[in-house]
Amino acid sequence: MKSCKYILFLIAVAISQFTYGQTPRVNEFQGKFGVFIAVALVVLVGIFVLLVMLDRKTKRLENRLNELKDK
Repeated sequence: MKSCKYILFLIAVAISQFTYGQTPRVNEFQGKFGVFIAVALVVLVGIFVLLVMLDRKTKRLENRLNELKDK
Protein backbone atom coordinates (compact mmCIF):
# COMPACT_ATOMS: atom_id res chain seq x y z
CA MET A 1 0.00 0.00 0.00
CA LYS A 2 2.89 2.33 0.74
CA SER A 3 4.31 1.79 -2.76
CA CYS A 4 0.92 2.66 -4.28
CA LYS A 5 0.85 5.95 -2.38
CA TYR A 6 4.41 6.68 -3.50
CA ILE A 7 3.53 5.99 -7.15
CA LEU A 8 0.45 8.23 -6.91
CA PHE A 9 2.61 10.98 -5.38
CA LEU A 10 5.10 10.71 -8.26
CA ILE A 11 2.25 10.92 -10.78
CA ALA A 12 0.84 14.00 -9.05
CA VAL A 13 4.26 15.69 -9.04
CA ALA A 14 4.81 14.89 -12.72
CA ILE A 15 1.36 16.23 -13.66
CA SER A 16 1.96 19.42 -11.70
CA GLN A 17 5.29 19.86 -13.48
CA PHE A 18 3.58 19.24 -16.80
CA THR A 19 0.89 21.87 -16.24
CA TYR A 20 3.06 24.53 -14.57
CA GLY A 21 3.77 27.69 -16.62
CA GLN A 22 2.86 26.58 -20.10
CA THR A 23 4.38 28.87 -22.74
CA PRO A 24 4.59 28.27 -26.49
CA ARG A 25 8.38 27.92 -26.61
CA VAL A 26 9.67 24.74 -28.23
CA ASN A 27 12.15 23.85 -25.47
CA GLU A 28 9.47 23.95 -22.81
CA PHE A 29 7.17 21.87 -24.99
CA GLN A 30 9.87 19.25 -25.38
CA GLY A 31 10.45 19.27 -21.63
CA LYS A 32 6.75 18.89 -20.94
CA PHE A 33 6.50 16.09 -23.51
CA GLY A 34 9.33 14.31 -21.69
CA VAL A 35 7.44 14.68 -18.42
CA PHE A 36 4.34 13.27 -20.13
CA ILE A 37 6.35 10.23 -21.25
CA ALA A 38 7.72 9.86 -17.71
CA VAL A 39 4.17 9.96 -16.29
CA ALA A 40 3.08 7.31 -18.80
CA LEU A 41 6.00 5.08 -17.80
CA VAL A 42 5.27 5.52 -14.09
CA VAL A 43 1.62 4.61 -14.69
CA LEU A 44 2.56 1.51 -16.70
CA VAL A 45 5.08 0.36 -14.08
CA GLY A 46 2.51 1.00 -11.34
CA ILE A 47 -0.10 -1.09 -13.16
CA PHE A 48 2.44 -3.88 -13.67
CA VAL A 49 3.41 -3.86 -9.99
CA LEU A 50 -0.24 -3.95 -8.93
CA LEU A 51 -0.95 -6.87 -11.27
CA VAL A 52 2.03 -8.82 -9.90
CA MET A 53 0.91 -8.13 -6.31
CA LEU A 54 -2.65 -9.19 -7.16
CA ASP A 55 -1.40 -12.38 -8.83
CA ARG A 56 0.67 -13.31 -5.78
CA LYS A 57 -2.24 -12.62 -3.45
CA THR A 58 -4.64 -14.76 -5.51
CA LYS A 59 -2.12 -17.63 -5.54
CA ARG A 60 -1.80 -17.36 -1.76
CA LEU A 61 -5.57 -17.37 -1.36
CA GLU A 62 -5.92 -20.37 -3.69
CA ASN A 63 -3.34 -22.30 -1.66
CA ARG A 64 -5.13 -21.43 1.58
CA LEU A 65 -8.48 -22.49 0.09
CA ASN A 66 -7.00 -25.81 -1.02
CA GLU A 67 -5.57 -26.37 2.48
CA LEU A 68 -8.97 -25.74 4.02
CA LYS A 69 -10.66 -28.10 1.55
CA ASP A 70 -8.20 -30.88 2.39
CA LYS A 71 -8.99 -30.69 6.12
